[in-house]
Amino acid sequence: MRWPKVALGEICVVDWGNTSLTKSSYVIGGEYLAVSATGGDGRIDHWEHKALTPVISAIGAQCGKLFLPKEDFTAIKNTITLTPINDRQNQGTCCPIYLYHLLSSMRLPRRGAGQPFISKGDLQEFKIPLPPLEEQRRIAAILDKAASLEAAQQRRTELLWRIEASLFCQMSEKTACESKKCTLQDLTEDGDKINYGVVQPGNQVDGGIPLIRVGDLMSGGVDRSALKCIDPEIESAYARSRIKGNELLLSCVGSIGTVAEVGPADIGSNIARAVARIPVSETVNRKWLAACLRSSTIQCYFTNELRTVSQPTLNIKQIEETEINLPPIELQNTFASKLHAVERVCKRSSFSEAQMRNMISALQSRAFSGFLQLQ
Repeated sequence: MRWPKVALGEICVVDWGNTSLTKSSYVIGGEYLAVSATGGDGRIDHWEHKALTPVISAIGAQCGKLFLPKEDFTAIKNTITLTPINDRQNQGTCCPIYLYHLLSSMRLPRRGAGQPFISKGDLQEFKIPLPPLEEQRRIAAILDKAASLEAAQQRRTELLWRIEASLFCQMSEKTACESKKCTLQDLTEDGDKINYGVVQPGNQVDGGIPLIRVGDLMSGGVDRSALKCIDPEIESAYARSRIKGNELLLSCVGSIGTVAEVGPADIGSNIARAVARIPVSETVNRKWLAACLRSSTIQCYFTNELRTVSQPTLNIKQIEETEINLPPIELQNTFASKLHAVERVCKRSSFSEAQMRNMISALQSRAFSGFLQLQ
């Protein structure tokens, strides 16, 4: 089913957030939500928009990201608001929740390279599919349920990381006297070393070698649902960073400090330049070491060691010199066993992040093309 396409400016008032307000205008204990280009991150003493009015981040790192405030709010500088237009019977032609989900699934028109931004004029002319209002509401209700499942999954993941951090902190305190100091390089497999991956991977090659990038590091592992594949000839020059199965991966360019354990399915894949491969010695429990690298102490070390040229970068030498307090292997194994039990409980009642994302993507694709039917 093909629905008519209309310009956003025909069904919404497309306007800038209040350009006279910045984050310095926030009020401690303010009654109303303030929404900036990074989302609802402050309070203010008055409101200018009703709840459920979509807001778009118009400039910066989150350019194009949509927010849907659940309370009355004021949008400040560097945002664009989309207020549906009502007809004479005070009935809108556009459901704001449908609009939020639809635009969140689309690439909005942007300008600029180094600092991307969205113009009000471009958005007013941007065309979207517009089904009848009741169909919009039906689609919005279904996608809202999917979004609530995704939020629940994110809360479970966050709980797992908090439990891991708590278990690790308790063990570190109890084993301080038994631990010995070493560096991360000391814990790598003999004859191997920490290294980066492919510098210039080239274009996607169907049937090529899978390449693990920073965005593929999720939930403590590798999400293989959208891996890029590269030319085997290009990959062959980077045999040193090819996955063997005993590694931890660490994001070290742009987004710093994400840690993932590789699994059997990752063997034979390679990694991108923004990922560091850490081949873990058999004398160390890999799950314990992953928790160690995710600890606040090590993450602070990574942050303090950053070098910024075009973007934040953690060099191999700095990674190798990461100081580790190493407890006896028996205690590492005990920690890993406890964490594994927690992981089993979390996974038993949830989808993986990859499954969740694929499900929502499939729902959006069917919904906005007119093929989403209730069973």
